[in-house]
This record gives sequence, structure tokens and C-alpha cells, in this order.
Amino acid sequence: MSEDHTLAPLRRVSTDVLEVAYYETGCAENDTVLLLHGFPYDIHSYVAVAPLLADSGFRVVVPYLRGHGPTRFLSESTPRSGQQAALGADIVAFMDALGVERAYLAGYDWGGRAANVAAALWPERVLGLVSVNSYLIQDIGAAAEPLAPEREATSTTSSPSAAEPVWPTIPKGSRA
Repeated sequence: MSEDHTLAPLRRVSTDVLEVAYYETGCAENDTVLLLHGFPYDIHSYVAVAPLLADSGFRVVVPYLRGHGPTRFLSESTPRSGQQAALGADIVAFMDALGVERAYLAGYDWGGRAANVAAALWPERVLGLVSVNSYLIQDIGAAAEPLAPEREATSTTSSPSAAEPVWPTIPKGSRA
């Protein structure tokens, strides 16, 4: 880490869709922790955390997510999307590009959503998950439906209560 509290130098790796800019510290032979930032923030959200994890023996990788910093789409014709499935797929593709079979995922906001989606759809790739500050997996179709009147009267939000989780339906045989 440099004296001005930035995560540098940056490395780059290409997936099928993105050229991902990222910071890495720690021993490459150890378990990997991916730290995933939220919107509108960037990798510097982890300027104090990355060295602590590296000093604890982890390989720490902090990528700029799609649409942030120097991470770029490889093709001008690729649709720009912030859909939750795209964010999760980016994480797994990034792991593939780095040669990381399994990793701990930690994120907040959009990074938390990306981590949650990756963990839900590719659980065999995730050693552990830390997700903070909303933006979990959302059933977009159900979110468009109003709550039943009796639930609206007792609800402080338009979302189902935490006591009644709503899980997305994935067709049998689908990897989604």
C-alpha cells in the first residue's frame, strides 16, 4: 500500500466481457478473499481492510466492478447492465480469469449483491460470504406485486419481512 492510502499498483485481467482492474496483496498461494465495493464507491473502501487480511495470511483481491474506475467492457457492442445476475457472473468470471477455484466473498451495496448472487448460483465456488448493507438477491417479479392489505398495515416497507424470506424460483435443471 502506498503512503497516500491508495491501493496501488493496479493489475488487469480479462474475462469474456470485461477487462477488470484490481489490486492484490498477500500470498497468492493462500486462500483468496475478494473484497467487492458498492456504488458509487470504489476499491479504496477497503484501503484499511486489505492489508489487515493480507497480514492475517490471506490473498486479498479488490476489483473495480463493472462500470467503475478503469474496469472496461471489451466490446463496444456489449450491453451495459447492472442486473444482479450480470454482477454475480462477473465475480465468477473474474475468479476464473485469476485461476481461483474457491474464495471468500465480502461486499457491501452492489458488491454485496454480486457476492450474494455468486454464492447462491455457484455455491461450490464460495468458501464464505460476508454481505453488508442491503442489496441482497431480489425477486424482481415479486417486488412489482403489492403486499396483501393485511400485511401492508403491519409492514414498515414494501418488502416482505425478514422473518418471511422470499427465494427466487429457479427452474429445475437450470444453472440460471
